[in-house]
Amino acid sequence: MEIWKDTFIKQIPKDEYTIDLNNGEEEGLKIVLNGENDCHKVLLDFGAVSSYRLLDEGIVLNENLFNQDEVEKYKKDNFQSTIYRIENGEFSKFINDISNDMFDVYSMKHFIIITLNYVIEVVSSFEPTIKILNKE
Repeated sequence: MEIWKDTFIKQIPKDEYTIDLNNGEEEGLKIVLNGENDCHKVLLDFGAVSSYRLLDEGIVLNENLFNQDEVEKYKKDNFQSTIYRIENGEFSKFINDISNDMFDVYSMKHFIIITLNYVIEVVSSFEPTIKILNKE
């Protein structure tokens, strides 16, 4: 069963975020969160990742892609932490299946980032570096 873990609690200032996403061979996946209310700016630097997917927020959180009990648990606080770790998620299972169990072999991690307009899932061997680019 899919379980969301709030492992990044209070690391990202509370705000409603839009994103700038950049992924390249040299620098890897970098996501800049741009706060719409309080103008926070936060960098999530994942480095090299195995995979990521970007989905429109409006269609996925209301569907059966994620465990709805987990979604509701964090939705009531408007996804305050912005980023969560997922265990036993559909996307990590998909990556494990198509990679001959490499997700398990390399102890990869599955993250989800919830923003105003998008849901981003990332599969990586490492946790992201979180850097506040401007202070309140």
